[in-house]
Amino acid sequence: MQILGPVPCLKCMYELDGLLPDQKCPECGADTAPSVAAAESMPTRRVTALRSALFDTGIAMACGPVALLPLVRTVGDRQDSAAEPIDFGWMAMAMFSFLFASLFPLLSLYGWRTLAGLQQADGSRPVTWLKRSSTVFAALAIWTAACALLAHAGNTMVTVALVSGLAMLGAWMTRTFIGVGLVIDVLRPLERRGLIVPGVLIRWFLPLAAVPCVAALVLHFAAARPDSTLSDVAQLCLALAIVAIVAAVSLACIWLLTIRTHLRFYLILAEARERRISSD
Repeated sequence: MQILGPVPCLKCMYELDGLLPDQKCPECGADTAPSVAAAESMPTRRVTALRSALFDTGIAMACGPVALLPLVRTVGDRQDSAAEPIDFGWMAMAMFSFLFASLFPLLSLYGWRTLAGLQQADGSRPVTWLKRSSTVFAALAIWTAACALLAHAGNTMVTVALVSGLAMLGAWMTRTFIGVGLVIDVLRPLERRGLIVPGVLIRWFLPLAAVPCVAALVLHFAAARPDSTLSDVAQLCLALAIVAIVAAVSLACIWLLTIRTHLRFYLILAEARERRISSD
């Protein structure tokens, strides 16, 4: 049975339409079977769902930190006027900033769970852990935002917000590590090394980014002792941790949205191929 295209060769992108599955590409001599398998693994519905999931996760990753700015401003305003009673204006701003900050963790939860659903058929453990870690991250992000708004109530809530924030960061790194690995698995049949290699580098950058975060946490508590001389080192580790987190978020966000743009080509091919098959 002939190949019904468009089916591009994975190696040289030559159009294989009309060839037999056991033939080789006339342009580069590569086997056509992997190209046909890659095309069959990317039907229109799957590519559309994958692009939607990548958009949700990428936008949430890009806008999530920005959405925290109104929350930080609201908390800061309350700290500056802690002695004054809470007024309606502050409560309205607090509610808005809380809902706005909660929007993007929920969007990322939806996106990552959609991605996990695309890989659900293999029943692998990473799929299950992606669902769990994305749920934990969203819950911790919303809980941390709520605790931050209540930080004016006393040092206990400040400590709870700090611990929740650190747990949220750990859940984010775990979820992103697993999620990037699943995206790489989706891309492997397409043999797009230009997209896979950056994903591999980003995935293994995440554990390295966690090192200064852990060091900053340990040194923060060590520097809090009256006889400690570690305050400068703690500040340096904190700065490195912030730079590492910003770099990890930025690289992962750009990578995810780049893949989404690249998959537009495969969506066009899938739609054309399905129209060709239905007409025949």
